[in-house]
Amino acid sequence: MCGILGAIRDRNVTESLLKGLETLEYRGYDSAGIFIRSKDSHQLCRTVGATRELREKIGNQLPEGTLGIGHTRWATHGKPSERNAHPHPCGNVFIVHNGIVENSDSLRKWLSGQTVFCSDTDTETIGRLIDFLMTRDNLSLLEATRRAIPLLDGAYSFLVTSGSGEQSIVAVQNGLPLLVGKTARGGIFFSSDMSAFPAEIISIIALAHGDIVCFGEGENNDEFFRAFEKTRERISVDRSVPEQEGKGFYPTYMFKEICEQPKVLQSLLCQSIVSRGAELDIAFPENIEAKLANVRRILIVGCGTSYHAGLLGKYMIESLGEIPVEVEIGSEFRYRDPYLGQGDLLLAITQSGETADTLGAIRMANDRGIPVVSLVNVPGSSAVRESSASFLLQAGPEFGVASTKTFLAQVCVMTLFALKLAKHAESKTGSTRTALLEELRNIP
Repeated sequence: MCGILGAIRDRNVTESLLKGLETLEYRGYDSAGIFIRSKDSHQLCRTVGATRELREKIGNQLPEGTLGIGHTRWATHGKPSERNAHPHPCGNVFIVHNGIVENSDSLRKWLSGQTVFCSDTDTETIGRLIDFLMTRDNLSLLEATRRAIPLLDGAYSFLVTSGSGEQSIVAVQNGLPLLVGKTARGGIFFSSDMSAFPAEIISIIALAHGDIVCFGEGENNDEFFRAFEKTRERISVDRSVPEQEGKGFYPTYMFKEICEQPKVLQSLLCQSIVSRGAELDIAFPENIEAKLANVRRILIVGCGTSYHAGLLGKYMIESLGEIPVEVEIGSEFRYRDPYLGQGDLLLAITQSGETADTLGAIRMANDRGIPVVSLVNVPGSSAVRESSASFLLQAGPEFGVASTKTFLAQVCVMTLFALKLAKHAESKTGSTRTALLEELRNIP
Protein backbone atom coordinates (compact mmCIF):
# COMPACT_ATOMS: atom_id res chain seq x y z
CA MET A 1 0.00 0.00 0.00
CA CYS A 2 1.43 3.35 -1.10
CA GLY A 3 0.12 6.89 -1.45
CA ILE A 4 0.18 8.69 -4.81
CA LEU A 5 -0.56 12.33 -5.62
CA GLY A 6 -0.53 14.61 -8.63
CA ALA A 7 -1.50 18.17 -9.49
CA ILE A 8 -1.83 20.55 -12.45
CA ARG A 9 -2.80 24.12 -11.74
CA ASP A 10 -2.10 27.79 -12.51
CA ARG A 11 0.40 28.27 -9.67
CA ASN A 12 3.12 26.37 -7.81
CA VAL A 13 1.98 22.89 -6.75
CA THR A 14 4.89 21.95 -4.45
CA GLU A 15 3.41 22.91 -1.07
CA SER A 16 0.06 21.31 -1.93
CA LEU A 17 1.80 18.06 -2.81
CA LEU A 18 3.93 18.06 0.35
CA LYS A 19 0.89 18.65 2.56
CA GLY A 20 -0.98 15.91 0.75
CA LEU A 21 1.88 13.48 1.23
CA GLU A 22 1.88 14.25 4.95
CA THR A 23 -1.77 13.23 5.04
CA LEU A 24 -1.06 10.05 3.05
CA GLU A 25 1.81 9.02 5.28
CA TYR A 26 -0.28 6.29 6.92
CA ARG A 27 -0.11 4.47 3.56
CA GLY A 28 3.67 4.17 3.71
CA TYR A 29 6.58 5.93 5.33
CA ASP A 30 9.77 4.11 4.32
CA SER A 31 10.52 6.66 1.57
CA ALA A 32 8.94 9.63 -0.17
CA GLY A 33 9.51 11.89 -3.15
CA ILE A 34 8.17 14.56 -5.50
CA PHE A 35 8.70 15.54 -9.14
CA ILE A 36 7.95 19.17 -10.03
CA ARG A 37 7.92 20.57 -13.55
CA SER A 38 7.70 24.02 -15.06
CA LYS A 39 7.78 24.90 -18.75
CA ASP A 40 11.55 25.17 -18.87
CA SER A 41 12.83 22.77 -16.21
CA HIS A 42 12.01 20.01 -13.76
CA GLN A 43 13.22 18.86 -10.34
CA LEU A 44 13.14 15.45 -8.66
CA CYS A 45 13.67 15.00 -4.93
CA ARG A 46 13.54 11.62 -3.15
CA THR A 47 14.57 10.45 0.28
CA VAL A 48 14.45 7.51 2.66
CA GLY A 49 12.04 8.09 5.53
CA ALA A 50 8.79 9.98 5.82
CA THR A 51 7.73 13.35 4.42
CA ARG A 52 9.51 15.14 7.27
CA GLU A 53 12.81 13.93 5.81
CA LEU A 54 11.64 14.99 2.36
CA ARG A 55 10.91 18.52 3.59
CA GLU A 56 14.31 18.67 5.31
CA LYS A 57 16.05 17.61 2.12
CA ILE A 58 14.21 20.21 0.05
CA GLY A 59 14.95 22.94 2.61
CA ASN A 60 13.68 26.47 2.18
CA GLN A 61 14.00 26.50 -1.62
CA LEU A 62 10.76 24.84 -2.76
CA PRO A 63 10.85 23.69 -6.38
CA GLU A 64 8.78 25.93 -8.65
CA GLY A 65 6.35 24.34 -11.07
CA THR A 66 2.68 24.10 -12.01
CA LEU A 67 2.72 20.34 -12.58
CA GLY A 68 3.87 17.68 -10.16
CA ILE A 69 3.51 14.14 -8.81
CA GLY A 70 4.39 12.75 -5.39
CA HIS A 71 4.59 9.45 -3.53
CA THR A 72 4.93 7.94 -0.08
CA ARG A 73 6.06 4.33 -0.13
CA TRP A 74 5.45 1.05 1.65
CA ALA A 75 8.05 -1.21 0.06
CA THR A 76 7.05 -4.41 -1.77
CA HIS A 77 9.75 -4.73 -4.46
CA GLY A 78 13.20 -3.62 -3.34
CA LYS A 79 14.30 -2.50 0.10
CA PRO A 80 13.66 1.06 1.33
CA SER A 81 16.32 3.25 -0.31
CA GLU A 82 16.54 6.43 -2.33
CA ARG A 83 17.08 4.52 -5.57
CA ASN A 84 13.88 2.55 -4.94
CA ALA A 85 11.84 5.61 -3.92
CA HIS A 86 9.23 7.11 -6.25
CA PRO A 87 8.84 9.10 -8.46
CA HIS A 88 11.00 6.95 -10.74
CA PRO A 89 12.92 8.64 -13.56
CA CYS A 90 12.64 6.42 -16.64
CA GLY A 91 14.26 8.25 -19.53
CA ASN A 92 11.87 11.12 -20.23
CA VAL A 93 9.09 9.52 -18.16
CA PHE A 94 8.44 9.97 -14.43
CA ILE A 95 6.04 7.69 -12.57
CA VAL A 96 4.41 7.09 -9.15
CA HIS A 97 2.62 3.82 -8.56
CA ASN A 98 0.50 1.91 -6.05
CA GLY A 99 0.01 -1.84 -6.40
CA ILE A 100 1.82 -4.80 -7.92
CA VAL A 101 2.96 -5.59 -11.47
CA GLU A 102 2.96 -9.38 -11.30
CA ASN A 103 4.91 -9.93 -14.52
CA SER A 104 7.57 -7.31 -13.80
CA ASP A 105 10.42 -9.86 -13.90
CA SER A 106 9.63 -10.96 -17.45
CA LEU A 107 9.12 -7.34 -18.57
CA ARG A 108 12.45 -6.37 -17.03
CA LYS A 109 14.22 -9.15 -18.94
CA TRP A 110 12.57 -8.09 -22.19
CA LEU A 111 13.41 -4.41 -21.70
CA SER A 112 16.94 -4.93 -20.38
CA GLY A 113 18.30 -4.98 -23.92
CA GLN A 114 16.66 -1.63 -24.64
CA THR A 115 17.29 0.37 -21.46
CA VAL A 116 19.18 0.43 -18.15
CA PHE A 117 17.24 -0.13 -14.93
CA CYS A 118 18.19 1.96 -11.90
CA SER A 119 16.03 0.39 -9.16
CA ASP A 120 14.74 -2.95 -7.88
CA THR A 121 11.06 -2.02 -8.14
CA ASP A 122 8.27 -3.34 -10.31
CA THR A 123 7.20 0.30 -10.79
CA GLU A 124 10.21 1.11 -12.92
CA THR A 125 9.18 -1.54 -15.46
CA ILE A 126 5.99 0.47 -16.16
CA GLY A 127 7.89 3.71 -16.70
CA ARG A 128 10.61 2.08 -18.81
CA LEU A 129 7.99 0.33 -20.95
CA ILE A 130 6.11 3.59 -21.60
CA ASP A 131 9.33 5.48 -22.35
CA PHE A 132 10.45 2.70 -24.72
CA LEU A 133 7.14 2.78 -26.63
CA MET A 134 7.19 6.59 -26.85
CA THR A 135 10.72 6.59 -28.28
CA ARG A 136 10.43 3.58 -30.58
CA ASP A 137 7.02 4.42 -32.09
CA ASN A 138 7.08 8.22 -31.72
CA LEU A 139 3.95 8.17 -29.54
CA SER A 140 2.41 10.68 -27.17
CA LEU A 141 2.54 9.94 -23.46
CA LEU A 142 -1.16 9.01 -23.45
CA GLU A 143 -0.96 6.69 -26.44
CA ALA A 144 2.19 4.97 -25.17
CA THR A 145 0.45 4.39 -21.83
CA ARG A 146 -2.58 2.92 -23.57
CA ARG A 147 -0.38 0.49 -25.47
CA ALA A 148 1.55 -0.46 -22.33
CA ILE A 149 -1.48 -1.42 -20.20
CA PRO A 150 -2.31 -4.72 -21.99
CA LEU A 151 1.29 -5.85 -21.34
CA LEU A 152 0.95 -5.40 -17.53
CA ASP A 153 -0.48 -8.03 -15.18
CA GLY A 154 -1.71 -7.22 -11.69
CA ALA A 155 -3.77 -4.71 -9.74
CA TYR A 156 -2.43 -1.16 -9.65
CA SER A 157 -2.96 2.54 -10.19
CA PHE A 158 -0.35 5.04 -11.30
CA LEU A 159 0.37 8.58 -12.49
CA VAL A 160 2.87 9.22 -15.25
CA THR A 161 4.25 12.43 -16.73
CA SER A 162 7.21 13.54 -18.83
CA GLY A 163 10.27 15.66 -18.18
CA SER A 164 10.03 17.62 -21.42
CA GLY A 165 7.61 18.17 -24.27
CA GLU A 166 3.90 17.91 -23.49
CA GLN A 167 2.92 19.08 -20.00
CA SER A 168 0.34 16.54 -18.91
CA ILE A 169 -0.36 13.81 -16.38
CA VAL A 170 -1.84 10.47 -17.39
CA ALA A 171 -3.77 8.64 -14.65
CA VAL A 172 -4.47 4.89 -14.76
CA GLN A 173 -6.80 2.94 -12.48
CA ASN A 174 -6.55 -0.82 -12.82
CA GLY A 175 -8.11 -2.20 -9.65
CA LEU A 176 -6.69 0.12 -6.97
CA PRO A 177 -8.34 3.42 -6.02
CA LEU A 178 -7.54 6.69 -7.74
CA LEU A 179 -9.55 9.91 -7.38
CA VAL A 180 -9.59 13.11 -9.45
CA GLY A 181 -10.49 16.43 -7.84
CA LYS A 182 -11.15 19.84 -9.39
CA THR A 183 -10.70 23.32 -7.95
CA ALA A 184 -12.94 26.29 -8.71
CA ARG A 185 -10.17 27.77 -10.91
CA GLY A 186 -9.81 24.64 -13.04
CA GLY A 187 -6.90 23.04 -11.20
CA ILE A 188 -6.79 19.23 -11.26
CA PHE A 189 -5.55 17.01 -8.43
CA PHE A 190 -5.10 13.23 -8.28
CA SER A 191 -4.91 11.12 -5.13
CA SER A 192 -5.25 7.57 -3.87
CA ASP A 193 -7.16 8.94 -0.85
CA MET A 194 -9.68 11.79 -0.64
CA SER A 195 -8.18 13.07 2.62
CA ALA A 196 -5.05 14.26 0.77
CA PHE A 197 -6.93 16.76 -1.41
CA PRO A 198 -6.53 20.46 -0.49
CA ALA A 199 -9.50 22.32 0.97
CA GLU A 200 -10.11 24.19 -2.29
CA ILE A 201 -11.29 21.04 -4.09
CA ILE A 202 -14.97 21.48 -4.99
CA SER A 203 -15.70 18.28 -6.94
CA ILE A 204 -14.32 14.74 -6.81
CA ILE A 205 -14.83 11.74 -9.07
CA ALA A 206 -13.57 8.19 -8.61
CA LEU A 207 -11.90 6.59 -11.59
CA ALA A 208 -13.36 3.21 -12.51
CA HIS A 209 -11.45 0.01 -13.20
CA GLY A 210 -9.75 0.29 -16.59
CA ASP A 211 -9.84 4.09 -16.80
CA ILE A 212 -6.96 5.90 -18.54
CA VAL A 213 -7.34 9.69 -18.48
CA CYS A 214 -5.10 12.60 -19.37
CA PHE A 215 -5.16 16.17 -18.08
CA GLY A 216 -2.73 18.75 -19.41
CA GLU A 217 -1.66 22.35 -18.99
CA GLY A 218 -3.20 24.65 -21.55
CA GLU A 219 -6.04 22.20 -22.23
CA ASN A 220 -9.70 22.66 -21.30
CA ASN A 221 -9.51 20.48 -18.19
CA ASP A 222 -12.72 21.93 -16.77
CA GLU A 223 -14.76 20.91 -19.82
CA PHE A 224 -13.19 17.45 -19.90
CA PHE A 225 -13.83 16.98 -16.17
CA ARG A 226 -17.53 17.87 -16.56
CA ALA A 227 -17.93 15.42 -19.43
CA PHE A 228 -16.15 12.70 -17.50
CA GLU A 229 -18.19 13.45 -14.36
CA LYS A 230 -21.39 12.43 -16.16
CA THR A 231 -20.18 8.85 -16.54
CA ARG A 232 -18.41 8.37 -13.20
CA GLU A 233 -19.57 8.58 -9.61
CA ARG A 234 -19.25 11.99 -8.03
CA ILE A 235 -18.15 11.97 -4.39
CA SER A 236 -19.50 14.60 -2.03
CA VAL A 237 -16.93 16.89 -0.43
CA ASP A 238 -17.53 17.35 3.31
CA ARG A 239 -15.62 20.20 4.95
CA SER A 240 -17.83 20.27 8.05
CA VAL A 241 -15.19 18.89 10.45
CA PRO A 242 -12.07 21.05 9.91
CA GLU A 243 -11.10 20.62 13.58
CA GLN A 244 -10.17 17.00 12.78
CA GLU A 245 -7.37 18.08 10.46
CA GLY A 246 -3.83 17.99 11.82
CA LYS A 247 -2.61 17.03 15.29
CA GLY A 248 -3.73 20.25 16.94
CA PHE A 249 -2.10 20.57 20.37
CA TYR A 250 -1.56 16.79 20.67
CA PRO A 251 2.04 15.48 20.43
CA THR A 252 1.11 12.59 18.11
CA TYR A 253 -1.81 11.50 15.94
CA MET A 254 -2.16 8.30 17.95
CA PHE A 255 -2.64 10.13 21.25
CA LYS A 256 -5.12 12.50 19.58
CA GLU A 257 -7.11 9.56 18.20
CA ILE A 258 -7.19 7.80 21.58
CA CYS A 259 -8.63 10.97 23.10
CA GLU A 260 -11.29 11.09 20.36
CA GLN A 261 -12.69 7.66 21.26
CA PRO A 262 -15.47 8.83 23.63
CA LYS A 263 -16.78 11.31 21.05
CA VAL A 264 -16.73 8.67 18.28
CA LEU A 265 -18.65 6.14 20.39
CA GLN A 266 -21.15 8.75 21.53
CA SER A 267 -21.91 9.68 17.93
CA LEU A 268 -22.35 6.04 16.88
CA LEU A 269 -24.59 5.17 19.81
CA CYS A 270 -26.73 8.30 19.49
CA GLN A 271 -27.49 7.56 15.85
CA SER A 272 -28.19 3.85 16.44
CA ILE A 273 -30.04 3.64 19.78
CA VAL A 274 -33.58 5.05 19.83
CA SER A 275 -36.42 5.23 22.35
CA ARG A 276 -39.64 3.37 21.64
CA GLY A 277 -41.88 4.33 24.52
CA ALA A 278 -40.24 3.14 27.71
CA GLU A 279 -37.94 0.76 25.85
CA LEU A 280 -34.68 1.30 24.00
CA ASP A 281 -34.15 -0.25 20.57
CA ILE A 282 -31.63 -0.26 17.73
CA ALA A 283 -32.37 1.54 14.46
CA PHE A 284 -30.13 0.96 11.44
CA PRO A 285 -30.52 2.40 7.94
CA GLU A 286 -33.40 0.70 6.14
CA ASN A 287 -31.20 -1.17 3.64
CA ILE A 288 -29.11 -2.67 6.47
CA GLU A 289 -32.23 -3.62 8.46
CA ALA A 290 -33.53 -5.51 5.42
CA LYS A 291 -30.27 -7.44 4.98
CA LEU A 292 -30.14 -8.48 8.65
CA ALA A 293 -33.82 -9.52 8.70
CA ASN A 294 -33.26 -12.31 6.17
CA VAL A 295 -29.80 -13.54 7.13
CA ARG A 296 -29.15 -17.20 7.94
CA ARG A 297 -25.34 -17.11 7.99
CA ILE A 298 -22.86 -14.23 8.21
CA LEU A 299 -19.43 -14.29 6.60
CA ILE A 300 -17.11 -11.64 8.04
CA VAL A 301 -14.08 -10.61 5.99
CA GLY A 302 -11.33 -8.18 7.02
CA CYS A 303 -7.58 -7.69 7.16
CA GLY A 304 -5.34 -6.84 10.11
CA THR A 305 -7.16 -4.91 12.82
CA SER A 306 -10.50 -5.24 11.02
CA TYR A 307 -10.14 -9.03 11.06
CA HIS A 308 -9.73 -8.97 14.84
CA ALA A 309 -12.82 -6.77 15.20
CA GLY A 310 -14.60 -9.41 13.12
CA LEU A 311 -13.52 -12.15 15.54
CA LEU A 312 -15.08 -10.24 18.44
CA GLY A 313 -18.18 -9.79 16.30
CA LYS A 314 -18.38 -13.52 15.71
CA TYR A 315 -18.35 -14.28 19.43
CA MET A 316 -21.11 -11.77 20.17
CA ILE A 317 -23.33 -12.48 17.13
CA GLU A 318 -23.21 -16.25 17.59
CA SER A 319 -23.86 -15.97 21.34
CA LEU A 320 -26.61 -13.34 21.27
CA GLY A 321 -27.93 -13.55 17.72
CA GLU A 322 -27.79 -17.36 17.48
CA ILE A 323 -26.67 -17.15 13.85
CA PRO A 324 -23.61 -19.01 12.53
CA VAL A 325 -20.69 -16.71 11.71
CA GLU A 326 -17.44 -17.40 9.87
CA VAL A 327 -14.52 -14.97 9.92
CA GLU A 328 -11.70 -14.99 7.37
CA ILE A 329 -8.76 -12.85 6.40
CA GLY A 330 -9.59 -11.21 3.08
CA SER A 331 -6.67 -12.73 1.17
CA GLU A 332 -7.64 -16.26 2.25
CA PHE A 333 -11.29 -15.77 1.33
CA ARG A 334 -10.77 -14.31 -2.13
CA TYR A 335 -8.19 -16.87 -3.31
CA ARG A 336 -10.13 -20.00 -2.42
CA ASP A 337 -13.56 -21.14 -3.61
CA PRO A 338 -15.85 -20.50 -0.62
CA TYR A 339 -19.38 -21.86 -0.54
CA LEU A 340 -21.86 -18.99 -0.77
CA GLY A 341 -25.56 -19.76 -0.68
CA GLN A 342 -29.04 -18.37 -0.18
CA GLY A 343 -29.43 -16.56 3.13
CA ASP A 344 -25.72 -15.70 3.37
CA LEU A 345 -24.56 -12.16 4.10
CA LEU A 346 -21.01 -10.90 3.62
CA LEU A 347 -19.97 -8.36 6.25
CA ALA A 348 -16.86 -6.58 4.96
CA ILE A 349 -14.87 -4.60 7.56
CA THR A 350 -12.33 -2.05 6.32
CA GLN A 351 -11.24 1.27 7.81
CA SER A 352 -10.22 2.85 4.52
CA GLY A 353 -12.73 1.12 2.28
CA GLU A 354 -9.81 0.47 -0.09
CA THR A 355 -8.19 -2.69 1.32
CA ALA A 356 -7.45 -4.70 -1.84
CA ASP A 357 -8.18 -8.18 -0.47
CA THR A 358 -11.39 -7.06 1.21
CA LEU A 359 -12.52 -5.41 -2.02
CA GLY A 360 -11.73 -8.69 -3.80
CA ALA A 361 -14.07 -10.50 -1.39
CA ILE A 362 -16.80 -7.91 -1.96
CA ARG A 363 -16.54 -8.34 -5.73
CA MET A 364 -16.65 -12.14 -5.41
CA ALA A 365 -19.85 -11.92 -3.33
CA ASN A 366 -21.38 -9.48 -5.82
CA ASP A 367 -20.59 -11.84 -8.70
CA ARG A 368 -22.39 -14.66 -6.87
CA GLY A 369 -25.43 -12.61 -5.92
CA ILE A 370 -24.67 -12.49 -2.19
CA PRO A 371 -25.66 -9.25 -0.39
CA VAL A 372 -22.77 -7.26 1.09
CA VAL A 373 -22.83 -4.88 4.04
CA SER A 374 -19.59 -2.95 4.48
CA LEU A 375 -18.47 -1.51 7.79
CA VAL A 376 -16.24 1.35 6.70
CA ASN A 377 -14.87 4.66 7.93
CA VAL A 378 -14.29 6.57 4.68
CA PRO A 379 -17.35 7.86 2.78
CA GLY A 380 -17.14 7.58 -0.98
CA SER A 381 -14.57 4.77 -0.78
CA SER A 382 -14.62 1.74 -3.09
CA ALA A 383 -16.19 -0.46 -0.40
CA VAL A 384 -19.08 1.99 -0.02
CA ARG A 385 -19.61 2.21 -3.77
CA GLU A 386 -19.49 -1.53 -4.38
CA SER A 387 -21.51 -2.86 -1.40
CA SER A 388 -25.25 -3.46 -1.22
CA ALA A 389 -25.35 -1.35 1.95
CA SER A 390 -22.79 0.43 4.13
CA PHE A 391 -22.55 1.40 7.76
CA LEU A 392 -20.31 4.46 8.09
CA LEU A 393 -18.31 4.57 11.31
CA GLN A 394 -17.81 8.36 11.09
CA ALA A 395 -14.72 8.09 13.27
CA GLY A 396 -12.90 10.77 11.29
CA PRO A 397 -9.41 10.44 9.80
CA GLU A 398 -7.14 7.92 11.50
CA PHE A 399 -3.42 8.34 10.84
CA GLY A 400 -1.93 6.44 13.77
CA VAL A 401 -0.39 3.17 12.57
CA ALA A 402 -1.99 1.27 15.46
CA SER A 403 -5.74 1.58 15.07
CA THR A 404 -7.50 2.93 18.17
CA LYS A 405 -10.76 4.82 17.64
CA THR A 406 -11.69 2.97 14.44
CA PHE A 407 -11.15 -0.44 16.05
CA LEU A 408 -13.31 0.55 19.02
CA ALA A 409 -15.99 1.88 16.64
CA GLN A 410 -15.94 -1.43 14.72
CA VAL A 411 -16.38 -3.41 17.94
CA CYS A 412 -19.21 -1.08 18.99
CA VAL A 413 -21.10 -1.68 15.74
CA MET A 414 -20.49 -5.44 16.02
CA THR A 415 -22.10 -5.29 19.47
CA LEU A 416 -25.08 -3.40 18.07
CA PHE A 417 -25.46 -5.97 15.29
CA ALA A 418 -25.43 -8.79 17.86
CA LEU A 419 -28.06 -7.08 20.01
CA LYS A 420 -30.17 -6.31 16.94
CA LEU A 421 -30.22 -9.99 16.01
CA ALA A 422 -30.69 -11.21 19.60
CA LYS A 423 -34.00 -12.94 20.20
CA HIS A 424 -33.31 -14.13 23.74
CA ALA A 425 -31.02 -11.42 25.12
CA GLU A 426 -32.38 -11.63 28.68
CA SER A 427 -31.99 -15.40 29.02
CA LYS A 428 -28.50 -15.19 27.55
CA THR A 429 -27.19 -12.26 29.59
CA GLY A 430 -29.50 -11.84 32.54
CA SER A 431 -30.35 -8.30 31.38
CA THR A 432 -33.07 -6.96 29.13
CA ARG A 433 -32.15 -5.44 25.79
CA THR A 434 -33.06 -2.01 27.15
CA ALA A 435 -30.72 -2.49 30.12
CA LEU A 436 -27.90 -3.61 27.84
CA LEU A 437 -28.40 -0.64 25.52
CA GLU A 438 -28.44 1.70 28.50
CA GLU A 439 -25.08 0.29 29.55
CA LEU A 440 -23.75 0.85 26.04
CA ARG A 441 -24.93 4.46 26.08
CA ASN A 442 -22.93 5.04 29.25
CA ILE A 443 -19.64 3.79 27.80
CA PRO A 444 -18.49 7.15 26.34
